[in-house]
Amino acid sequence: MKQLILKNECLIIGNVWDSLSAIIHEQAGFKALGTTSWGIANTLGYQDGQRIGFDELKNMVSQILKVITIPLSVDIEAGYGKDNQEIIDNILTLAKMGCTGVNLEDSLPNQGLKDKDEFAILIKETKKELINNGFENFYFNIRTDTYLTLDNPLNETLDRVVLYQKFGADGIFIPCIQKDEDIKKVLENINIPLNV
Repeated sequence: MKQLILKNECLIIGNVWDSLSAIIHEQAGFKALGTTSWGIANTLGYQDGQRIGFDELKNMVSQILKVITIPLSVDIEAGYGKDNQEIIDNILTLAKMGCTGVNLEDSLPNQGLKDKDEFAILIKETKKELINNGFENFYFNIRTDTYLTLDNPLNETLDRVVLYQKFGADGIFIPCIQKDEDIKKVLENINIPLNV
């Protein structure tokens, strides 16, 4: 995954939610896949927003990995853990299963944004554990939900993405950022890939 992203080309990642959707996306020519939390939750009869348990997510990911040959990144939402260590353990579990990356959010369902300094520590600790366990090529993508939660999100977004890069993020995802000038401003402040 990391090698594909660092080619400095626009990488379009197919979003999948079960084995069949993963097979179809690979056959359609996608070079990498990512799970969609909304899709997996709905497939299992839940609403989105970390309503499923980590074991349910892990089981679905395991089924997907069995039927594809291309890289898979997992939308792990807010980490499915009650503390940093549990979130780190969950990410390491996915890495050991054969996933090539995760997407981790800096907000909690119905609770808003996490404290950015505390979240940055989680990024740093996770990155350290990934490297210590031999997963230095694991792609650690961080999603900031500023544009989903704030009325004037640009300045807070810039603070967060700079901090997250400093503490070990490999990439940044900003859902719902739309203005060209905002995207340009973010790109001027980081030198890691941006997902929009």
